[in-house]
Amino acid sequence: MKREAITMMLNGVDDNYISETAVFHPEHIQETHERIIHLKKKRIITFALAAALMLALGISAYAAWNIHQKRQSELREQMKIEDNAVTDYKEEKLSDAQIQTEGVTLLSTVNDGEFQKVYVNISPVEPEIARNFGRMEENEDGCMICYDFGFTTDGESFGFATPAILTDTDGTITMEELIDAAYDEETKTFTMECACINTMFSFDKPFDLTLVLFRETQNQNDHTTDGEIIRTFGTVTVYPTENTVRNITFINPYSFENAATGGKGKVIGVNLSSFNVDILVTHDNMENMYSTNVELNEEEREEYLKEQLGWLQAMDELSQSMVLTFSDGSSRKGFGILSSPLENGILINHCGLGNHSIDINNVVKIQIGDKTVWEHQ
Repeated sequence: MKREAITMMLNGVDDNYISETAVFHPEHIQETHERIIHLKKKRIITFALAAALMLALGISAYAAWNIHQKRQSELREQMKIEDNAVTDYKEEKLSDAQIQTEGVTLLSTVNDGEFQKVYVNISPVEPEIARNFGRMEENEDGCMICYDFGFTTDGESFGFATPAILTDTDGTITMEELIDAAYDEETKTFTMECACINTMFSFDKPFDLTLVLFRETQNQNDHTTDGEIIRTFGTVTVYPTENTVRNITFINPYSFENAATGGKGKVIGVNLSSFNVDILVTHDNMENMYSTNVELNEEEREEYLKEQLGWLQAMDELSQSMVLTFSDGSSRKGFGILSSPLENGILINHCGLGNHSIDINNVVKIQIGDKTVWEHQ
């Protein structure tokens, strides 16, 4: 039997069959003999298919295939892809070519409005490398050594790869907890997130993503830092996902003030996407505040920085007090600004939502503080 056929058979088994045999149902104790026999048959079929797959692929390849599927499931659940009807997420269909014990396996890609986040499994990663991820240690020469993972896009731009967040967190997860969730010691597989800035590539064509392990050495004597790639795991081809946006314009803009200068500002609307909220702002002296061509003397610079800080604080306060209410009565509030590009006379405050998506079509009300600035009619 070919691998494709076995894979299709296993994928065709209803998940409910598996969960049904693993969960205790007191109400089924008095069920008929036929019912009990039927459940036993389902269990035997499931185990038989798994055994057939192990025979066809080999135990190591089966374990690799299993961890890829497990990670995809965890990512979907963590991001609430199905719950929130996320269209900016693309999951890679695992093929024979990806059922491997070494190299890079592409799992999924998601567009959060500012970044194309690519999730991959890399292996083999030895436990001592995984457990010491990002940790500085002194070697025998007195230099500080750190092992990190990185990626390049199309062999050019370089970025850092980080362990994927696979567990629910309130923002206080430790590095040890992060590694425990993302690293599988049995298969020596590390699940990583590569955040590629959307402006780095075109959406109408794929790009190559190469994963590497590099060693950073900091010389304590001359305060120099050297980086050396010590292993290349491999390259995968990534097809970028588009970002679906819901634009909401406030009929009555929300007014706010720069406490440092008394300057006036307005929130004119928001752009909502599954993993990002853009707060659209205009305010006094905006062109000068965000221009790269302003020449100032020392006194003017001090006033400039005072005004700029005042605007940043005011916008941070309003973003933290913003509340999105959904059709089921639940809400999401408190958004931190990650960046604020000026585009066509509008300041776009990007507020990332982390790995917890929202259903943009179910937002029915927006508040800033106690004031309702928009409500679905």
